[in-house]
This record gives sequence, C-alpha cells and structure tokens, in this order.
Amino acid sequence: MRQLASILSELAVVGAASFGVAYAVEKKRQSHRKVAVPPKGSIVRIFLGTHIARCRFEGVSEGKWQLGPPITVGTTSAILAGHTVKGEVNAADGVILFRASIAYISPIDGRITLSTPEFSTFRDRRAEVRQRYAGTARLEGHEARVEDISPSGTRLRTRAKVVLGERVRVDFPTFEVPAFGWVLGIEQEHIRIRFEESLDVTNESTAGNALLK
Repeated sequence: MRQLASILSELAVVGAASFGVAYAVEKKRQSHRKVAVPPKGSIVRIFLGTHIARCRFEGVSEGKWQLGPPITVGTTSAILAGHTVKGEVNAADGVILFRASIAYISPIDGRITLSTPEFSTFRDRRAEVRQRYAGTARLEGHEARVEDISPSGTRLRTRAKVVLGERVRVDFPTFEVPAFGWVLGIEQEHIRIRFEESLDVTNESTAGNALLK
C-alpha cells in the first residue's frame, strides 16, 4: 500500500513538473510574440477608410500610445475618439500591424492617444515571396507596369495621379476581382501600395498565378 502511495506521489510530482514546464514554454513563446514599442519619432500609419493618417510616435503613458498630430490625412473628420482603427509601424525586417481604439484627441493641437494596441500580426518582409517583374495592371483605370509584387503590396510604374495615403484600386488582368490598398510612397512615376488584404501570388490554383509568369 505504501509502495502504491509512493508511486502515485511520484506521478503527481512528475505531472506537476510537466505542467510547469509546458506553462513556462508557452509563456516564453507568448513573450517572443510581443512586439517592442516603436522608438520615438517612428511614423505610425492609421488606416481611415479612404485615406491614411500619418502620425509620429511620441511615447507611452500608462500603457497608451501617444501620437503627434496627423502629418498627412485625407479628412480629419474620419479621426474620432472611441473608434477602433487599424494601423502599422515599420520595424526591423518587417512591419507591425495593430488594432487599437482612439482614446482621446486633443482639441488644442490634434495629438492622439491610442488605447494599448492589440497587435494582430508581425509581417516579416524577408519571408515574403516577391516577384520583380509581373506584367501590367491598371491603377484607378490608368495603365501601370508592375515593377514588383508580394502578398502584402506592389510597386507600380505609372503616370496615374494619386495622393499619398489614398485608398486606391488596382486591377490585375489575371485576378478575377480588383485589389484595394493604400498609397504608401510616391517617387516620380513609381508608386508603392500596401494591400488591404494579402494576395496569394504563389498558389497555382489562383487566377493570379499567371500574373507571375
């Protein structure tokens, strides 16, 4: 009887130890998923339906992100306290995509306070498949040469007139539906666009596969 009790006691200790190890591993895994707070001065891009608001990151106060007044924005009326917004911040080798609510907007200088962001994903640019030349497309109805494309965005060469931060439509001839995204950069005739939703540019079964040939 004593031997049985001893065995059960040992099993309980082993089980507790296994649970403790599993818990520690999970906590460590979760901590590795956490994204560091951006350095002061980083540009935070907030998506506002048809445009992007760009703000400088000024620091953290009581867990909330403090942002400067919008540098560029399509319409300030789209920035409202209480609304939940999506945004992104450039990070080493990738981009942090997050979602947060607007906690407060200063009526004096327009500075924005975000609630503690809930990070949805970290997108590693190095892990993305990028095709250097992928044919042609149409940006807001204007002809465009696809300089490169990846699941998260594209760089086009076009004479189409767009505005930095504007939400635009891109039609690829081999995709059945248009892609929508935001203009992140304009340099001469080159325009960088971040897609709203990731595109499957490698799946053989998608209509977009021909785009990469």
